[in-house]
Amino acid sequence: MSSDNRRPGGAYTALVTPFNEDGSDVDVAALVAHAQWVHERSRAGLVLFGTTGEGPWLSLDEQSRCLTALAEVGLLSSTIVAITTQALPDTTALARMLRGSAAQGVLALPPYYFGADRTSALPRYFETVAQVCELPVLGYHIPKHAPPIALADISDGPLVGVKDSGGDPSYSGHVRATGGCVLWGSESVVPNPVDGFVSASGNVVPELVVPTTTDLVAGRTDTQAQRRMAAVRRLSGGSSRPWLLKRLAQQRHGVELGPCRPPSAPGTAPPLADVLAAAGIEEPARIEGAVSDG
Repeated sequence: MSSDNRRPGGAYTALVTPFNEDGSDVDVAALVAHAQWVHERSRAGLVLFGTTGEGPWLSLDEQSRCLTALAEVGLLSSTIVAITTQALPDTTALARMLRGSAAQGVLALPPYYFGADRTSALPRYFETVAQVCELPVLGYHIPKHAPPIALADISDGPLVGVKDSGGDPSYSGHVRATGGCVLWGSESVVPNPVDGFVSASGNVVPELVVPTTTDLVAGRTDTQAQRRMAAVRRLSGGSSRPWLLKRLAQQRHGVELGPCRPPSAPGTAPPLADVLAAAGIEEPARIEGAVSDG
């Protein structure tokens, strides 16, 4: 395990990435406005460029401009940055951007197209990321999209832990038994006690992120916050989730967040009033009724 004693933990929202009207470029101003709104309402951290943030579809230039803008408003110190690039030169370039920054850490997705040799390739990949960025590195454990993170990469490797999006509570227990930290990534499955929680629904209902995290870290189950978070997930889930979260969030705060990039799919968002009711938030929706892609 990495000797770095800076271990990410606590509450985080997995931010969506706003785009301009035709999706040809990131909307950096909208990202900053949305991030500030989420952070102010939740008092929680942020995860940038992950699955919800359509990280694999972003160019290095776009990611660089987003990082610079968040640093300028003091939010990078509350942020874990996901690296989901596949080409090693791009991976190291993004890691190098983060060296010496205020970011809390890096979330590294294993290269997924060709698979990887568990005994040599992935540990060397994670070691490269850690050496270049000089920040705590979490493995992005999301087995339906990428090779799983082996426990040896934590106990004997450069990782300080994982962001666990596999949905298997027993895996998170094994990671913690090795001494690694776990940021839980499921809103519908309650794990063993973990070190933190990353919520995509926090884009819309940031008020729920800290209460849900507090319960998860304490090992409490079937709490009001967890039930509310799961209800929001049911209303805003599915393959169109980034698009739905953007539509619902912009109804709450009025900042246009733009479309999603292919292959992320558009869809039909539920009425915001229904989502807020499920979350136990009393606030009138800016726009009533379902919203669909035109």
